[in-house]
Amino acid sequence: MQGAISGSTKKGFQPTWKNDCAVLRFADVYLMKAEALVRKGSDNVEATRLVNEIRKRAFTDPAKLKTSVTLDDIYKERRFEFAWESMTRQDQIRFGTFLNAIPGWRAALPEKCLIFPIPQPSIDANPNLKQNPGY
Repeated sequence: MQGAISGSTKKGFQPTWKNDCAVLRFADVYLMKAEALVRKGSDNVEATRLVNEIRKRAFTDPAKLKTSVTLDDIYKERRFEFAWESMTRQDQIRFGTFLNAIPGWRAALPEKCLIFPIPQPSIDANPNLKQNPGY
């Protein structure tokens, strides 16, 4: 891969990658586990602890920490934590808010928007494929 790293390949060299990209953040792992615990209805104490661990980085005031969390709290925390990180669409679909209208911006979306259309060249190449409903 020419141009992927800069510098030499001498012993002890630490390459400087030019395509750094966070694939998974520790905060995401904590929030995924908290969401799973709340959805399962098992351990809200642990779910609250996980959410608060993330909140402690941003808030020094103990009053900003949660005493208990709901799915709505976790959804909002994900929106705050991952703003601008391209996770919103999947989170909205999972939490059931993707199709909702956004006042002043867009009307409610049709249900077909939950899935993408299959590209026509793929359908042409494979007659067994059927277009997703609504497209």
